[in-house]
Amino acid sequence: MALAFLVRCNTTAPPPLPVTVSGLTLSVALLIPTTGELATTGRTVQNGFVLAFDEINEAGGLAGRSISWRIYPTECTFDSGQQTAQQALHDQYTLLLGPVCSEAALGAATVINDDTALMISPAAMHPQVTDDAQGQVRPTVFTVSYSYALQGQAAAYFIDSHLDVSQAAILYSPADAYAAALAAPFIEQFQADGGHIIEVTYPPGTNDFSPLLSAVENSGAEVLYLPVDANTANRVVSQLTETARVQLQLVGSDAWSTDELDKNIMEGNFFPVHYTRLTSNSGVENWAETYKSVYAIEPDTLAALAYDTAHVLAVAIGQTNSLDADAVAHTIEQNMFEGVTGPIAFDQHHTAIKPIPFLQIREQSLYNEAIISLP
Repeated sequence: MALAFLVRCNTTAPPPLPVTVSGLTLSVALLIPTTGELATTGRTVQNGFVLAFDEINEAGGLAGRSISWRIYPTECTFDSGQQTAQQALHDQYTLLLGPVCSEAALGAATVINDDTALMISPAAMHPQVTDDAQGQVRPTVFTVSYSYALQGQAAAYFIDSHLDVSQAAILYSPADAYAAALAAPFIEQFQADGGHIIEVTYPPGTNDFSPLLSAVENSGAEVLYLPVDANTANRVVSQLTETARVQLQLVGSDAWSTDELDKNIMEGNFFPVHYTRLTSNSGVENWAETYKSVYAIEPDTLAALAYDTAHVLAVAIGQTNSLDADAVAHTIEQNMFEGVTGPIAFDQHHTAIKPIPFLQIREQSLYNEAIISLP
């Protein structure tokens, strides 16, 4: 990490002087949930942020400044995100990490409307977090998780190039904003790659998928893309298992990355994740072990994204040698950052571009099947 630079010209040079932290601090506002059903989520994100800050401070801080932080409790709503961001700005914070949820991040982004403050969300995926209602990019707002568009495109590329399938089906509800946001880029990418798509949709509240699955089976599709939550995926696969006349390979979405997914019935199927420890990257393994030693729990996706978010901020400030929000944002735009979720760059919309791991379920365990980088 570009946090402190110690230069040795040769082996006979004297050892470097220790880096010391001055009494100056660099203050960061953390917009995270702290109560209710999302309290555990907030604690996980806080753990990732604080682990990064502690490492940076132990290495000498940033330009001799130690990082301090203040938590602004932020619920998963537009109003809460807007209000806590306004309060943080009123309290003279110009560096904001969070919110976690897209709804809250949308609210917070509306008040980061000039070049005096910087906001980086670890997990918000809605496109209007970083783009305003007119489609103009917000100059100092970024998201570290990959976008719906990139995920949908990666799923299409995975099916076409890795599974070598040219005819696929997609089953989803257009009324589900999450599913619809994945479906459009998936269909566009798969067709652009020369594939044929069978699009099967259903209205909200559907529980009997049998007629829809029969239509998929009769279409000749070899793979079914299922961008739905884990509980819906469980119902679909249960009904598919009961009625299937052909063996369909399924590819899911990042919403499958939860303990609610029934791995007993998901044998052989695939889904993308934001973070996995199933990698040959020793840096990821070392980070996971460090996290476990500090918090006595296995790190999850949100912890990894929060850790990477804090380091994107720190590295960008170190490279910019400035706390000016606009200058730091320009550095983020122009650079690649190494993270435990993979190498991170940012597109023209300030959303993360990164390789996407696809896992396969085999004998109720997960295996790293492929890492997809779009050409």
